[in-house]
Amino acid sequence: ERRSGRVERDVAMGFLEPGWERFLAPYYLCNAAIVLSYVWVRDYLPHDVIHHTDFMGIEREGQILFCLALMLGTKYLSSPSLDAYLGTCFRYSKAALLFILGACNLRIFAAYVVAVLGVFIACPQPTYKGPEKV
Repeated sequence: ERRSGRVERDVAMGFLEPGWERFLAPYYLCNAAIVLSYVWVRDYLPHDVIHHTDFMGIEREGQILFCLALMLGTKYLSSPSLDAYLGTCFRYSKAALLFILGACNLRIFAAYVVAVLGVFIACPQPTYKGPEKV
């Protein structure tokens, strides 16, 4: 049975391979917590700043998140492994969140900078050893 090119690529990148437990490393959990905490922090941001619309009627936050989605979509195509892609996702997502928070609230921005630097220092990205070493 032949697989489609997409499934073969997903297997090669690690989406469907065994050894997913490596994604429970502190690096992945802490970065996921930082990125997902934006859902909670968003309620404390000033409504007029975050929901400011431009002449086309698109909110500033939506513009930044749309650009993030486009960047992550293009990075997916060139990533050699799932580990590399997730590292890229975390880097770009944290940068986008810092950009949004820097424009909205400097206290929350400073707290995020401290959290991002703390995770950067305390939890380095695990090295990918290839599918045969997982």
